[in-house]
Amino acid sequence: MAQKSQEISGLQQNLEDEASNIAALQKKIRELEARIEELEEELEAEKALRKRVGGDYLHLRTVWGTAESLYIGHSEYKAPL
Repeated sequence: MAQKSQEISGLQQNLEDEASNIAALQKKIRELEARIEELEEELEAEKALRKRVGGDYLHLRTVWGTAESLYIGHSEYKAPL
């Protein structure tokens, strides 16, 4: 009988250990999910910024090209090779 009691006690301890491990892993999963969400938000912000900067860059190239054309048309300017 004492052997069975000891066996049951050992199994209960294993069960408690496993429950503790599960709780710790669930907490870690929640933390990682929160971090993933943060990273996704940062990625979206980065994409929006790159899109805006890309549009600004294209606009500046257009303005520069127009300005350069006007300058070339009114001077002896030679564009660099």
